[in-house]
Amino acid sequence: MRKMRSLYAGIFLALLLLEILIGTFLKTGIIRAYVGDVLVLPVLYFLVRIFWTKPSRGNCIILPAVLFGVGAAAEFLQALDITGKLGIARDSLPGILLGTVCDPMDLVCYGIGTLLIYIYVHIETKLRKEKSI
Repeated sequence: MRKMRSLYAGIFLALLLLEILIGTFLKTGIIRAYVGDVLVLPVLYFLVRIFWTKPSRGNCIILPAVLFGVGAAAEFLQALDITGKLGIARDSLPGILLGTVCDPMDLVCYGIGTLLIYIYVHIETKLRKEKSI
């Protein structure tokens, strides 16, 4: 378990650093607009997996779907202008986390991020099975 926890922590930190670099240094372009959104769900997935290391149906199948639902809920709240209605500044931490602009393409990006998680889970499961044989 410790080995897996370290692996998940390493992947989480690498993806988080990449997200921070994208957010800090890129102000426009396809990477800023889409790649950052694709990586959001994998970042959250590996954060959760640091603490939930035992492979199960919950963390391999259900967790990615729940994370997609959280992303979709955030987009829905953005469509309702929840930050504006609550008086949350766009550049504050809650404003950055919730987002302020609803973009349907974000859902596509979250879907791609979820797909990447499932691909990772498939590869990890296959490698785990090969090791046990």
